[in-house]
Amino acid sequence: MNSPSSQAGTSTQTQPATVSARHAVIAASAGNVVEFYDNIAFGLLAATLGKVFFPSTDPGVSLLAAFSAFAVTFLARPFGGLVFGSLGDRLGRQRTLIFVILLMTVATVGIGLLPGYDVIGIAAPILLILLRIVQGLSFGGELGGVLAFIVEHAKSNNRGTLVGLVMAAAFVGNLLALAVITGLSAFLSSAEMLAWGWRIPFLLAGPLGLIGLYIRRRLDETPAFRAIQEAGEIEQFPLRAVVRGHYKALLKCAGLAIVALLPIYLMEAYNTNYLLVTVRISQSDALTATLVATVVAMAFTVLSGRLSDRYGRKPVLLASLIVAILLAYPAYVVMIAGSALSAVAGQTLMGIIRGGVTGITAVAMIELFPTRLRYSGFALAYGLTAAIFGGTVPLVATYLVEVTENPFAPAFYLMVIAAISLATALTLRETAPFKSQTTRINT
Repeated sequence: MNSPSSQAGTSTQTQPATVSARHAVIAASAGNVVEFYDNIAFGLLAATLGKVFFPSTDPGVSLLAAFSAFAVTFLARPFGGLVFGSLGDRLGRQRTLIFVILLMTVATVGIGLLPGYDVIGIAAPILLILLRIVQGLSFGGELGGVLAFIVEHAKSNNRGTLVGLVMAAAFVGNLLALAVITGLSAFLSSAEMLAWGWRIPFLLAGPLGLIGLYIRRRLDETPAFRAIQEAGEIEQFPLRAVVRGHYKALLKCAGLAIVALLPIYLMEAYNTNYLLVTVRISQSDALTATLVATVVAMAFTVLSGRLSDRYGRKPVLLASLIVAILLAYPAYVVMIAGSALSAVAGQTLMGIIRGGVTGITAVAMIELFPTRLRYSGFALAYGLTAAIFGGTVPLVATYLVEVTENPFAPAFYLMVIAAISLATALTLRETAPFKSQTTRINT
C-alpha cells in the first residue's frame, strides 16, 4: 500500500480501517465543528464584544481591541500544538482528541458566563483573554489530530475526498454560528444584544461540545497508530524528531498553511465587520452575504479534495492558488459597491477562494509527515503559522486599510500570501497514490 506514511519514511503498512468512512468522518468532524463555531462566533460578535469588554468613546478602538483578543487565541496555538501534537503521537489520536474537545468547550462556555467591564472592571478583559488563550491551546491540538485521524482511517485512494468532507463539515460550525447570530440580530434589539444576547452563542457551545465528546469516546484508535504501537515504533520525542529530520516538511506545511488560514478569517471575521463599518450595509445583509459565501465555500472544499484524488494533489493545489490570486481583487471591487446584492456577490467570490484552497491544502499538508510524527509535525507547523497569519488577519487588514486609505488593501494582502503558497506548492512532490506509484516521488 502506497500510503503517505510509508512514502515519508516509515516501514509500517497500515491495515484496513475497522470503522466505516462515515463514522470516521463524523468523529473527526465533531471537534472541528465546535472549533469553527467558537472562533467564528467571536469574530462575528467582535463589534459587540468590543463594547462589552473594551469600552471606548471611539468604536474603532473598541473593535481593534476585540480583534486583538481574537488574535491572542492564535498566539497560544503553537503551544497547544506542541503539547497535544506530542501527546497524540505518543498516546494516540483518539484519547488526545477527547481531551481537546473537552477543554475547548469549557473555555467557550466560560466566555458566555463572563461579567462585562461595567460589572468587574479591568478583570473582565483579562479573564476574556485568559479564556481565549485556553481556547487557543485546544485549537492548536484539534486540526492536526483530526486530519491524522481521518487519513489513517481512509483508503489510500480516497484520502482527499474524506479530508475534503471533514474540512467541509467544519463549515457546519460556521453556519451554526452565522445562523444563531443572524437569528439573534433579527429578534433582539441592539441594546438587548449588547446587554445579554451576545452570551447565547457561547453558551450553546456547551451542548455542541458534549455531543462531540460522546461521539469521540465511542470510536477506537486509528489502525495506522495501532500498527506502529504493535511494532514498537512510537517516537518518544516526536517534536525533536520532526524538527531534526523533517524540517523541510515543516517549512512546506507552513507555506501552505498561510493560504489556508487567510481566506477563513478574511471572509468570516473581517469582511462581515468590513461590510458593517466601511460599506455601511445592515447587519442582517452582511451576515446573509457571509452565510451564502460559507455554503459556496463548503461545496468547493469537497470538490477540491475529491479532484485531488482523481488528478493529483499538486495540479489541483496549483489551480486553486491561481484562482485565489485572480479572484481576490474582483471580490473586494464588487463587495464595496454598497448594496446587499453586491455584498453577496463579493463574499461568494471569497467563498470560492476559501473552499478551493481549504480541501486541497489540508490533505497536502498532512501527507507531508510519516505516521509516527504526523500529529506533531502538522500541529507544530500549522500552529506557528496560525499565530502569525491566522488571528492577526482582521487586525492586519483593518490596519492596512487605515494606513493606506485603500479599501482594496485586504485583496492585495491575500494575493501576496497566495503567491507565497504558490511558490511553495511548486516544490511539492505528488502524494496521490496513483501518481506516486508511477513516478516514485515523495519516497
